[in-house]
Amino acid sequence: MLILILDACRSDFGISKGYYSEMASSENVYIAYGTMFQGKSTGIKDGLSWFTEAFCDEILTPIIDVDTLFTRVRQNIFTKHYTQIPPSVNALLDKVVLHSELNFTNTDKQVYDFIEKYGDEYTDKYGYFHGEDLVFIDAAQYYNIGLLDAIWMFQKVNNKIYKDKGVQIPELSETVAKLVSFLGFSRGDKCFTCDESHTWYYNGRQIRMGEIPPLPPSMHQKLPEQEKEIQIEGSVT
Repeated sequence: MLILILDACRSDFGISKGYYSEMASSENVYIAYGTMFQGKSTGIKDGLSWFTEAFCDEILTPIIDVDTLFTRVRQNIFTKHYTQIPPSVNALLDKVVLHSELNFTNTDKQVYDFIEKYGDEYTDKYGYFHGEDLVFIDAAQYYNIGLLDAIWMFQKVNNKIYKDKGVQIPELSETVAKLVSFLGFSRGDKCFTCDESHTWYYNGRQIRMGEIPPLPPSMHQKLPEQEKEIQIEGSVT
């Protein structure tokens, strides 16, 4: 991923005598211009430009994605000065969040407390792997949610607790975290099965899996860039 922030005038290119409206961008590139094409990026004498000043005002907003950030920068400048509109070119394939903060709701905490309270009993009775599966299944049934939702709620609270203790926790988006959990179920042992009507079962017990996220762009197989393919010929003995 590449984010380019260009705080410069776009109306006078000096000796180049050229005018360029947009730069070409490939996948996962975001370009934020300080002003519109053939416009000036207004500066403040001995201070910050309007664009940089607005950027500084908005950059520390918690849990803000890149596109929303520069939309707010655009609004900030226009509502103050009414002349300069900084456009953006967005070729990001996923939402990129800045200053992410782990938060959870009261319902998330209730699911977490249920699993923490009964988890040891389940593993003692059913064994570690089946016990862990069943306590999440029962928590999902008790709170009338999908199994993937119960796992995600538990992870949010658990990650927050560890992060507050100073432990660095890899932060996955909800979509990716749920998909990883689902793939673990469907590609692991044969306890989880699905019939032709897309009803899920755990060892014959009907369960509510919840919405299964699609494969996000970040997990798609990369294809060769056009006109950059390498043709290889060889023989195997």
